[in-house]
Amino acid sequence: MTAPSLLDTLADAGGPDGDAAAIAVLPAAVRAAYQAAEHTGHRLRLGVVPECTLVLLGPADAGKTAFTSALLADGVRGLVGLAERPGPGTPVPVEYAYGGEPELWLGLGGTVSDPAEWVRAPLDTPDLDRLPELRRVRAAVPSAVLRDWGVRIVDCPGLDDVADLTGPALDEARKPGVGVLYLVPRRGITELDAQALEALRHVPLVLIENRRDAEIAGAAASVDELAVPGLDVGLAVPLAVRRLARPGPERDTVLRCVALLRTRTAPDRWTAALGAAAVRSREALGAEFARRRTMALMARHPDWLGSLHLLADLLGIERDGPGVIELDDRLTRITRLAQAARPAEALRALVDRDVRAAVDRYNAEAVRDAGVRPPRDDAPPAAFGRSYAELRDELVTLLDTTLADDVLGATASERDALAEIRSGVLDDQLEVAVLGQSSSGKSSLINALLGVRTGTALLPTAPRPTTATVNRVEYAPRPGLNVTWLPEVELRLLSPGAEPNQVRVHVENIRALGRWLRDRSVRARDCVFHPLAPQPDRLDGQAAFWRLWKILDLAGDPALYAYLAPSPDRPRLTDLSVPAEVTVRRFATVPDQWPGSLASERAFAELTRDPALALRVDTLRVGVPHPLLRHVTIVDTPGTDAPVPHHRLTAHRAVRDQRHSAVVYCFDGAKPASREDSANLAFLRERLGTGDPARYFFVITRRGVVERDADRVRETVENALAASGDEPPRTYFTEVLRELNDDFRALADDLGRYVLITRRTLLRSWIERTQRVLEDVHGRHLRRLQRLADSEDGRITRLRTLRQEFAQLDTLRGDLRAADWGEPWLRGRTTNLLDGGTAQIDHIVRGLTNRRTFAAGRPRLTTGIEELNHAVRDRLAADCAALAAELAARLPGRGVGPLELTWDEEPFGAAGVDAAMAATEWRTGWQRFRVLFDPRRRRSDAEANRALVTAAWTLSRDRGTQAVADAVDLYAGHLHAELARLADGLATEIAAAEQDPHPDDRVRATEGRDRASTRLARLDALSRHPDLSGGDR
Repeated sequence: MTAPSLLDTLADAGGPDGDAAAIAVLPAAVRAAYQAAEHTGHRLRLGVVPECTLVLLGPADAGKTAFTSALLADGVRGLVGLAERPGPGTPVPVEYAYGGEPELWLGLGGTVSDPAEWVRAPLDTPDLDRLPELRRVRAAVPSAVLRDWGVRIVDCPGLDDVADLTGPALDEARKPGVGVLYLVPRRGITELDAQALEALRHVPLVLIENRRDAEIAGAAASVDELAVPGLDVGLAVPLAVRRLARPGPERDTVLRCVALLRTRTAPDRWTAALGAAAVRSREALGAEFARRRTMALMARHPDWLGSLHLLADLLGIERDGPGVIELDDRLTRITRLAQAARPAEALRALVDRDVRAAVDRYNAEAVRDAGVRPPRDDAPPAAFGRSYAELRDELVTLLDTTLADDVLGATASERDALAEIRSGVLDDQLEVAVLGQSSSGKSSLINALLGVRTGTALLPTAPRPTTATVNRVEYAPRPGLNVTWLPEVELRLLSPGAEPNQVRVHVENIRALGRWLRDRSVRARDCVFHPLAPQPDRLDGQAAFWRLWKILDLAGDPALYAYLAPSPDRPRLTDLSVPAEVTVRRFATVPDQWPGSLASERAFAELTRDPALALRVDTLRVGVPHPLLRHVTIVDTPGTDAPVPHHRLTAHRAVRDQRHSAVVYCFDGAKPASREDSANLAFLRERLGTGDPARYFFVITRRGVVERDADRVRETVENALAASGDEPPRTYFTEVLRELNDDFRALADDLGRYVLITRRTLLRSWIERTQRVLEDVHGRHLRRLQRLADSEDGRITRLRTLRQEFAQLDTLRGDLRAADWGEPWLRGRTTNLLDGGTAQIDHIVRGLTNRRTFAAGRPRLTTGIEELNHAVRDRLAADCAALAAELAARLPGRGVGPLELTWDEEPFGAAGVDAAMAATEWRTGWQRFRVLFDPRRRRSDAEANRALVTAAWTLSRDRGTQAVADAVDLYAGHLHAELARLADGLATEIAAAEQDPHPDDRVRATEGRDRASTRLARLDALSRHPDLSGGDR
């Protein structure tokens, strides 16, 4: 006995919603009726059954292959090349249709929609993406879903770029009889998704959010999470895709979605016509069978041959009876299903109810799992930066006790020198920049690195993008927020869309500017309005902006897209004088402090909710009383794909201009090696070859979400990292929500080790400077004890010698400031170096005269600035060492404490110049022709672009020149302070020698010597610490 099919289940369901998806299986019911009629020899006329194709669209790694693998689990197990895997999937459409036996056909050559030839391939053919001529794949699978639902499924390649929106994937979705299931991962709708949904707004579509089981357990869900202001996403369904492999509420929901799509794609009144045809066919079938039976029973045959014919007729009726009954049942079921088919509005209401039930069910699972899951915090905290922190704290403690020790006998200058060292130790900060695309787990990783307990996160974490600004997590005695505001803001109001004549409306930017203008925080005269198209006359920019506001209905419910051509359902921009971009040069008012809540969680929520506030923020400084933050500042970026250009530039500066910043790049484990990751890796590879590769840490996040595919995810990322041809760096596959796994602990240890190694030389310098000061104190006490043991003549001789040394030292102080070998020599050498180095960059900038020179000049500029920075650092270090050696040679018997010049940030920034080169624009031929008739716009593209680059280089040059001058001032000031300290010590010795000996002098000198000896011994032990004895990078 065979198991009942879905047709039987739906046709016999008695509940109010049991037949809600009837239309989804009507084609299969019709096919079953035709098969039954073929067995009985009857002819049916049920009309043409419209085909229905489900096209799966969505970004790469949204779970489309997982969807088909689960839904068709009973038919696709043997298709190795079509199995689910992380990373980019099959680069061509894969079409699934029902077949009694599995078959795999490869379309080679030609086009995606019409391959040149079809070749049957073995079912276990692997790596279909490596076939260069592959255009399409067809798979016949014996899946009950395809049989009962009567559909074909086409799994399209993932969307990675705007260019994909004009490719074959969307052409597939626009074919007749097609319904689209658009899948997105848990992070929600991106800009690319919004573009795709806008392009498909006239296609029957259901949006499905793929939720992995680990994501369901990780956080509560909401029905409104997929809402995007200005974009009608239609029906949005959260769904645990992997659970489609077995019957259950997820499969029922998909069936209703298919019913809804079939309702929207089928011809009007098709179900009613089909039901009527089934009734007529059933009546004809019954009449025919009754006629045959009646004629057989009424026939009278006197001879034996007629009796045989009668017997044959009766046997035929007996033979055909079960088939006729089955056909009658099939037609009856078609009638019932056709009558039960519901309109689209009713089906939409039922799916909405399913969505709310799914959200409640998933949230209940999250609460249940949270109750049984052991807390992450039971594990010992990671030791990120602990060794370095302990060494610094020990040095600070020694300096504190030394400064508080009045018996030591240090002079005021020596105390100032020790206080300066202490201040340098406390003020020194190493930055750890965390980069990656939006929602890649950066904030969760930072919280875990700082050992923050679950539920008390410093930074907001959620599957959706939550970081709206650049956040610097730094030490503060009490929790708090501090804001650095941008002096000016560039806003893009309108930008080209993916379709012809389409304009992307940046609703949040427009509303933010409107709010600023209304509350007078920005004046119109401080704004530069750039119109959508060049205008012959000077226009009132503010008036044009308010016209744009009215056209787009910003006071109501604006659309996310507008069109330059007529559109039946979107606003049309006929006024080309409206601004497309606005530069706010100055704000009338700048808040003195953070205007919102000081609670970090509420502050981040305000930034996410209020673009008018977030767009003005340069950096949000999050003060946390965490001991590790005394030494390390962590920079949390809003994503390398952030919509605010300033935020993207900040992320790039952390890599390009920060020399010792550790860079942690996060790959989303649920979407490894995406196109955004590839673009970022291309940028990082430029730095791997020129900088210290040890500063880069590559992390794959969310291991708990993709545990079953962990090995393949890691392989995908490592292959992407190895694409540069060099040995791939180590990757850390971390899990920080459910537990702190071994890879996370390895990351924390390696980060802490990098922090220690990069600061090892500086830490030694602080120790050596402290030793030099204490050695002078110790030597002074020794000489005092010797004077007390001398005779009167010996004391007079020593006093004379001290006065001579003081006079010599005083002369040397003047020579350092004015002599040719002193400070003027150092400044002259530095000036010559800067003049020669910057002149080379100036020459490159002046040579940018056309598009070709701009293309060739970008790498030359980057390389030239890098070489200038390298030359400045090396020459200045060598010249400072030479000056210190010259000073020591002129100061026999005494020396000055060393000063380590550190360059955590490159003096001449390259990120801003490179961003200006990347922002160059070149007009088309027609636009250049129009310029001939507009004298005010005859400035060439090269001139405009060169002016942009010149401004960026001038800013970098001025800042770099000032940074180098500050470094020279710092070193010269240090040498003067050291000489002043020595002079103060000599003056103290002279004053003591000029006085008559006191009985307590020997006791004070002995105690001061012993205390200095004790501290020198502690410093010597600290300098011999194993963590300071290794070599430097």
